[in-house]
Amino acid sequence: CGLDPECICKAKSFIEAITCCVASKCNEDEQKKAISIAKITCAAVGVTDLPDAAIC
Repeated sequence: CGLDPECICKAKSFIEAITCCVASKCNEDEQKKAISIAKITCAAVGVTDLPDAAIC
């Protein structure tokens, strides 16, 4: 995918892995910020089915 946001946002295995990483390495506030940024970035390229919470 390189830096292509559409490709990254559609890559389910990447989204699952990064979500788990955020859940295990970030505090609650950081998790909320990361999810918000991801949702905004992915919505801009038409991907809206991201997780609402950081879980493994």
